[in-house]
Amino acid sequence: MVVKRETREQARQLRAQGISIISIAKQLGVAKSSVSHWVCDIELTPAQIETLKQNQHRTPAQLNGSKTNYTKALTQRKLWQEEGRANAREQRGLHEVGCMLYWAEGAKGRSSIIFVNSDPEMMKLFIRFLRQEMNIPEEDFIVILHCHTHDKAEWERMTTYWLRILGLTQQNMRNINVKQGSNSRKNRLENGICTLRVYSTELAMHIYGAIQEYAGFDRPEWLF
Repeated sequence: MVVKRETREQARQLRAQGISIISIAKQLGVAKSSVSHWVCDIELTPAQIETLKQNQHRTPAQLNGSKTNYTKALTQRKLWQEEGRANAREQRGLHEVGCMLYWAEGAKGRSSIIFVNSDPEMMKLFIRFLRQEMNIPEEDFIVILHCHTHDKAEWERMTTYWLRILGLTQQNMRNINVKQGSNSRKNRLENGICTLRVYSTELAMHIYGAIQEYAGFDRPEWLF
């Protein structure tokens, strides 16, 4: 259901900020086991782990468990990148275009992919890559709009415009962010800027691995 998916997204965002699973569960009013399942693929940075250690009294066994989980998750991210490299070696046109487009225009997060643009044809191409090459289910797509107007009629028009372009529904729409700036038509994007997001560490690692294979370089920091 939509509510559950939104709660899961909030949990993942909080976890990516280094918040403990117990705190997230209390804040969202859900079971700790649910939060643990939703964020199991999100590994904290060493600094975030250290902060949690300082804020919690944990036994040596619990600390060793955290280290084990960190190692397991790192190994899994490496495997996902290797899968991306293997797909790149197949030289499929749409796969290469989508990955390289993300290298140029995408945000380089670890637990999700974020693609932001105002060009409708570019957005259509990227979501086609996600659907056809990465088999992302429709319900996993999240759309956020950015504009310079407080006119709600314009918000509705822009929402309809981008959902039609992407072939998505209102259930995929999250919110509209109003940016400060000139209201003059010369400096305003008529349809705003569209953000397409998918929460998936596997997807992000696959794309990063493929980018490195296509371009012939290694970037270890994309694992962390």
